[in-house]
Amino acid sequence: MGYRIVYGADPFIEQKPGKRHLRSLTAGFALAFLILVRCFWPQGTALLRRVLLPGDMAAFQQMTDEIRAGEPIADAVTAFCRSVVEEAVGQAD
Repeated sequence: MGYRIVYGADPFIEQKPGKRHLRSLTAGFALAFLILVRCFWPQGTALLRRVLLPGDMAAFQQMTDEIRAGEPIADAVTAFCRSVVEEAVGQAD
């Protein structure tokens, strides 16, 4: 009876895609979808903008300005999310 020790990845053994590969595919398909919508369906672009960026665009513009100014992305996104939630709570009252 023989045996074989494999150190590292064996190019002859089929390997399942990892999480990183699946994330890359998901991001690629999402980007392709957004590009296709923008190119071929202008009404869909407006619809996606309303769904993905609810409320006033001023909060989103402020977030992008903060990121361009050198603010850490996590802090800018946190401030953006807080302003969106505060606006939603204000509209509900």
